[in-house]
Amino acid sequence: MKSLAVVFLIVILWLSESIAAEPLRLTMRADSEAGKLGEFILKEAYKRAEIKMTVERLPGVRSIVEANNGTSDGEVVRLQRVLSRYKNLRMVPEYIVQADASIASKIQNIKVTGWETVKKYSAATVRGYRSIERRLKDQEHVLASNVKSALKLVELDRVKILVLSRFDILRGLKGTGYKDIKIIEPPISSVRLFHMVNKKHQSLVPKILTVLKAMKADGSHQRIVDRFLAGYRE
Repeated sequence: MKSLAVVFLIVILWLSESIAAEPLRLTMRADSEAGKLGEFILKEAYKRAEIKMTVERLPGVRSIVEANNGTSDGEVVRLQRVLSRYKNLRMVPEYIVQADASIASKIQNIKVTGWETVKKYSAATVRGYRSIERRLKDQEHVLASNVKSALKLVELDRVKILVLSRFDILRGLKGTGYKDIKIIEPPISSVRLFHMVNKKHQSLVPKILTVLKAMKADGSHQRIVDRFLAGYRE
């Protein structure tokens, strides 16, 4: 009996180590440049925290639904307000990415004074960016399937402006040859994006929080952001 108990204990320990060795599977919106930057930052953060992780790119809604229902272990970055709808997510309370909502247009003399400016022009955005879609719902607008398609609408004068994350516009403009389309300054607004984990991993929140604060303090967070932005200019 004693030998059976020893064997049983060994099996339990082996299973526990195997489970512990399994990397966390994080999901993110596939076409989000802010998400890509968040991925780079989190890879460094999880490495410092000595936690294995992988990232899978999914359509926007599916990504956060999987994180919420526990099919994935968390969401790379999201707006804080999603917590009111997705009750099983726990937020690491140190922002990962600051993202600007911006206008791109062939009209260079647009005076940006917040979201009121957007109402003056026909607009395009990319389908699935719900917060922007809600802003555009009462005006003439087009929902494109991706950034390239949205920029083409502006280039062909189907709409006057593109409203989207500055990161996404920069990546979309790279290599298109649309010389007349420029990002208009200043941004419409700025938002902060946070890392979320499923509630089953809420014990990790303090550890990731400590690492993120340390990365900002030692400058490594900003260096990752700078390298990412440099990629748009190459």
